[in-house]
Amino acid sequence: MTPATTPDAHGHTVRLSGGERVRIRPITPDDRAELARAYLRLSPESRRLRFLSPPNHLSETMLRYLTCVDGVNHAALVAIAEDEPGQPGVGIARYVRLADGGDTAEVAVTVLDDHERRGIGTLLLEMVLERAVRHGIRRVRGYVAASNRVLDLARAFDAAITNDSPGVVAVDVALPRTPYEIRSGFRRVAAAAAAGHRAPEPVA
Repeated sequence: MTPATTPDAHGHTVRLSGGERVRIRPITPDDRAELARAYLRLSPESRRLRFLSPPNHLSETMLRYLTCVDGVNHAALVAIAEDEPGQPGVGIARYVRLADGGDTAEVAVTVLDDHERRGIGTLLLEMVLERAVRHGIRRVRGYVAASNRVLDLARAFDAAITNDSPGVVAVDVALPRTPYEIRSGFRRVAAAAAAGHRAPEPVA
């Protein structure tokens, strides 16, 4: 895929390795309805990985929290499938600072099940980590399936990986100091994958 840069309010279009185009942009309150629809398209397992006790649908209170973000302590980026009818949202990544003024955040990435394994999750993760670093985040924690090969990517950043619940691991990463170092780390892993080593897959 083409190199990532931090998207502005209008978004940044990237062509994936399979030829599909996705536009990455910050979430807005106008995305509430699309987010509600996308949640209903997630499999039960994907919902469980995103929410410890997943509801049947996202309430108005939850939708407001997930879409009305300040971009500094709580930031979220969405991936829009530009080549599909209606240009639906197909993925989202966010970080939430754990304490006011702190430098640690929880990060989460979710991609619709029928759009996995295309690199969208990895792209979103790279961009949201770049944004986090720009706003003073120095350490992130996330939760992923123990079988997800995105853990290869986490190990490239010297992550601490511990069991959290059956089939799920907690990943703690001390971030590099600059967005450039984030991009360089992702490029190193991509180069290793291209050379035939074990490749990371998109975050599910």
